[in-house]
Amino acid sequence: MPDEVADHALLKRFAYLQPADREPSDPALARWRREVKCASAEELTKVLKAQYMPSPTEPIDVRVLRFRLAAITRDELKARGAVLPPAHPPAIVRDHSIMSKQVRIAELAALWRAGDSLALHGDAELAGAVDYMRRTRARLLAEGNSPELVDDLMEQLHEKIGDELSGGQVVKRQTAPAYDAPGREYGKDFDLGSPRETAPNIR
Repeated sequence: MPDEVADHALLKRFAYLQPADREPSDPALARWRREVKCASAEELTKVLKAQYMPSPTEPIDVRVLRFRLAAITRDELKARGAVLPPAHPPAIVRDHSIMSKQVRIAELAALWRAGDSLALHGDAELAGAVDYMRRTRARLLAEGNSPELVDDLMEQLHEKIGDELSGGQVVKRQTAPAYDAPGREYGKDFDLGSPRETAPNIR
C-alpha cells in the first residue's frame, strides 16, 4: 500500500507489527533479508530495538521502511525461537528540536563512517545511501572501469556522503531499477537548511 496510507494513524499499529515480506523487490528489504541470516540473535535483537525507535529526522517513506525492516528482523528471531524485545505501540517523536535532529544526524554520520555493518544495513535512514553506492559501483564496473579504479572512486564517494550526512543531507531512496535510475539523485536535508544536491559527481 502507499506509504501515506501505511503511515495513517488507524493503520500504524498494523504497519508496526506487519508480517515480514518473504520475497521483497525493494533493494533495502532484499538486502536486509540476506543480512539477517548471517547475524547472531544478540545482534538482531539489538538492531530490532533500534528499528522500534522513531527518529526526529525520518520522513514518511523512511518510517514505513523502518517498520518493514523490523518485520524481517522479528521474523528471523521468531524462526530461531529467540525472545523478542517488547513491541510497544508505535512511539511518537515528541522532540523535533534542531538539537534532537543534530544528535540523530551525528549518529547517522558516525554509523556511515564506521563502514559496513549489520546496524548500517538495518537503518532505514541510510538505505538510500547504501542503494546509491551499490548502483554507482555496478554502473562504473559495467562501463569497463578497472576494479582498482572503482574501489578508489567508491572510497571517495563514501567519504563524500559521510560529509553530506554530517551537514544534515540525506541521500533519497529511488524505486527505479538500477540502470533506469537517474545518474544523479537529489536529497532533502533534515530541516536544517535548504535542499541541495546530494549525489556527488565522482567522475
